[in-house]
Amino acid sequence: MMDLVEGTEEASGALMLPPAPAVGRASILCVHLLALAAAEGGGEAALLLRDADGVRVLGGEGSAIAAEGAACLMDGQSLDACTVRLLPVRSGAVEVWLCVRRNAPALEHVLALCALQVDDLLRERAATPQSGEHELVERMQLRMQRMADTADVAFYRCDFATRMVTGDARFASLWGLPPERLAVGVPIDELLMFLHPDDRLVYDGSLEDELRDEGCYELRFRILVSSPSVSVSGSGQAQSRSPRSSRLRHVLLRGWREDESRPDSRRSVGLAMDVSSASMTAEALRSSEAFTRLLLSSLPDCIHILDCEGCIRFVNEGGIQSMEMDSPIIMHGLPWVDLWRGQPRRRAALAVQTALAGETARFQGYAMTMRGQRRFWDVAVTPVFGEDGDVRRLLAIGRDLTEANQSAERLQLALDAGAIAGTWMWDDSASRMTGDARLAQTLGLDPARLREGVMPNVIYDSVDPRDRFAVVQAVTAATRRGGKCRFEFRVDTPEGQRWFEGNGRCDLGDEGRVVRFPGIVFDIDRSKRQALRQAALVELGDQLRALDDTGMMEEVAARIICRELDASGAGYGVVNDDWTGMTVGGAPEVTRPLVGVRMFADYGEFRPILGRGEPVAIADVHTDALTAGYDARYDAEGIVAILCVPIFKFGRFVGLMFVCHDAPHTWTDEEIVFTRAVADRTHASMRQARTQQQIRDLNVMLEERILQRTRERDRLWNIARDLFIIIDRRGYYVAVSPSWEETQGYRAEELAGLRLDALCHPDDRRMVLDTFERLLAGTPWPTAGLDVRMRRVGRQLADL
Repeated sequence: MMDLVEGTEEASGALMLPPAPAVGRASILCVHLLALAAAEGGGEAALLLRDADGVRVLGGEGSAIAAEGAACLMDGQSLDACTVRLLPVRSGAVEVWLCVRRNAPALEHVLALCALQVDDLLRERAATPQSGEHELVERMQLRMQRMADTADVAFYRCDFATRMVTGDARFASLWGLPPERLAVGVPIDELLMFLHPDDRLVYDGSLEDELRDEGCYELRFRILVSSPSVSVSGSGQAQSRSPRSSRLRHVLLRGWREDESRPDSRRSVGLAMDVSSASMTAEALRSSEAFTRLLLSSLPDCIHILDCEGCIRFVNEGGIQSMEMDSPIIMHGLPWVDLWRGQPRRRAALAVQTALAGETARFQGYAMTMRGQRRFWDVAVTPVFGEDGDVRRLLAIGRDLTEANQSAERLQLALDAGAIAGTWMWDDSASRMTGDARLAQTLGLDPARLREGVMPNVIYDSVDPRDRFAVVQAVTAATRRGGKCRFEFRVDTPEGQRWFEGNGRCDLGDEGRVVRFPGIVFDIDRSKRQALRQAALVELGDQLRALDDTGMMEEVAARIICRELDASGAGYGVVNDDWTGMTVGGAPEVTRPLVGVRMFADYGEFRPILGRGEPVAIADVHTDALTAGYDARYDAEGIVAILCVPIFKFGRFVGLMFVCHDAPHTWTDEEIVFTRAVADRTHASMRQARTQQQIRDLNVMLEERILQRTRERDRLWNIARDLFIIIDRRGYYVAVSPSWEETQGYRAEELAGLRLDALCHPDDRRMVLDTFERLLAGTPWPTAGLDVRMRRVGRQLADL
């Protein structure tokens, strides 16, 4: 290697490196070019030759990359399939290839230099060149100069002993110094001042150790070079440059020992190259790759990158989370279609084939995560083209639509089941409401007219008058304040009157006008009627508890059941003991038919069914077999449809609740259940009322008997000559009969408060007290009686 400096021949001769005595110049240059190629191409480089005799290594013998490249050339593999990059230097019968790890823009110059030297290198391999061939050396110098001009490479010589650096004009231009100074020599310390502040620690003396130990060194750093315009003092000396005019350069420096025969030499030669463009390109590439990785990791979608075989080569962070993977290594190399099962698998395989053909494919389907969760995906598979226009990769993007799909499925099920009776949209610009065909069918409107839009009053007129004001008030409040809107209403349909619920949300703009007001109408007839009937049962219980008359109870039950079932009449009858008829109390009314005693045999052949405890539901008495031939009876009462629900208590048929319609009517299970509930509550309340009445009558009778017995006791107390006394539990007199005063001479007030034994003979007191204590303990009074001597008035004793 040599340094070429523009100037006189003496300067060029001073910078010329002497040729190696045993190695040709082309071989030496090949070593340096391979070092440059290794620096730009991934750390290793080799020069390979392929001809009719096989594959040989021209440069870089013993390196791993030479063996890999030679194997690729010998096997005849495709260049894209090789693990290394093979760049053609020469083609024809004798092929020469530059083998590197990766391609780079700067390698084009190296290829050009190699192409210029390949002939000389082949000749040197065929025969060792003779020393002293001065003309060959001059030719090589000229070629080196041209190569340096072409490849933008600068040459230099560094003496670590004197700490001086000399170089050619290109090396001087790289540092922004005059060529004359570099031809004479510039101190290393002065060049270190050009280094970027963050890179000045790179030069720490290790270059001299590498030169001494390995014979070469390599360094990459940044320098701050001033612009050509500099201020000059009056003495002609360059002044300090302004930092504002400095620009940053990236420099690659590689040096070798100048004299290989002297390992202790501290002098080196080398080349320098401005790699700013390549460094900035690499930095931009790294930034782009970092941004791409950040973008892919921030996307919530599941992104797979597939090779042309359909195998997974990359999974983003969103895919790792949505597929519930512990590590992306789990999926690396697996066929992407294996993630799907059944029909989605066939769709996935077809999508891969479509993308390989250069078109985008989409499909939807369920796939299992790594933890067994079933998810619904919307997938797009797109091809990724190379520079030659061929498909190099496939990009599969899957979006988790499980919740949205389940909502859509639930909505469709609701539509299919009839739970949703229609949808509407408020058009504020025209003050109109639009709706779908289901809403038109629900409200009894023309579907085409409703789809185009109708005035709100047309919708309101379809609502039952009892609910119209509440609907108008709810919609008006929503259009004024915004937010949720909910209301319930009834509509007359061909199947009868039904309950519906409207739910919507009104969004207002900045000016307070309606921006969007969609809504859904639900069919809540069944649940609403159940709620109303439950409330009716509560109302029935409250009213029955406040009554004690069974007739009024029957009237309340009939009125509530007619209201809730829209019936023309209802009643409750008490069944007689032989189950052949019933007695309906109260006065005849429009809502209370069949008042009085009615025999079952006069109204049909359904008494055995009632006796089994089963309800009888007849939709039309004129057509039903159970009531055939009894039309006159029913026509006289104005009954066309009838429901009879028997009531049993303790295995006995005790009551019957019946409901009538004046038109044909099909009885539902809910109506039968409600009627039975009303019948049970009515019967229980009537039974309780009868029981309470019986208790009240019994109490009156007992009170009369007690009063009679009390009068008889008082009469006996006053007229009997026997001595009666009332004693408390402590043994003191409480009251005495009038006979005490007649026989003993004591008045009642004199004896009150005396002890039991106060009037007894002293010898009898103990006996009296013992007998009293036994009485308190529950022992009966002696059957033979008790003879006691007591004092009379005047201290005389008498036997009692």
